[in-house]
Amino acid sequence: MSLAVMVAIGINILAYRKALGFSVIEIKAEGLWREFLSLLNEHALTGSMLVISDLCLGMKPQIDR
Repeated sequence: MSLAVMVAIGINILAYRKALGFSVIEIKAEGLWREFLSLLNEHALTGSMLVISDLCLGMKPQIDR
């Protein structure tokens, strides 16, 4: 089993950074990626302009949504 550490960091218009969330999940488990990204949306994450990843297979379909 391969695991990934998801870390979400937000940067506001004044360039202040804030950790928004983190999770350790199985790389190929699309449902867990969806759950993590949904959790960020529930905390008012909007207007995402950039996603940096090392091509985790379960993550790409969720970002495309």
